[in-house]
Amino acid sequence: MTSPTGAARGSRRVTLEPLRQRGSLARRLLLSYAIVVLVDVAVFVSTGLYMSPSKVSTSKTGSAYQRALLDNQLEAIFIGALISLAVATVAAVAITRRVLEPVNELGKSAQRLREGLYGEQIEVPRTPELVDLATDLNLLAARLADVETRRARLVTLCS
Repeated sequence: MTSPTGAARGSRRVTLEPLRQRGSLARRLLLSYAIVVLVDVAVFVSTGLYMSPSKVSTSKTGSAYQRALLDNQLEAIFIGALISLAVATVAAVAITRRVLEPVNELGKSAQRLREGLYGEQIEVPRTPELVDLATDLNLLAARLADVETRRARLVTLCS
């Protein structure tokens, strides 16, 4: 079976097509990485501005000036690291939940198929990469339901 891009399923060819599809997993993950990078850039820029020598009083001389500069640098780096960690953690948790939600739903649907509930149709997710999987699971359910119907007919005919 081939995908919409024309590549055979199971092939390892990498294309940019998933990035062009709105709502795709690849696009969401790229967005999450971009957010983390932007936050890190903002933190480092603000850290650089905060650490500038103009922040330290010019009346200090020698080691007192250097100690004050070092204290400011350490404080800025510590604050920047905490902010970066907090934002990255929140973004990672939120995005991971959103990414895994349709995958978990497909898993539950596959479990219902395993239990023999072939009549239920799986809701096709909006995520482009999962559309083919949901469609294939629906086809599998329909074929299993057909096989079960034929088996039941055959058993009643033979008895």
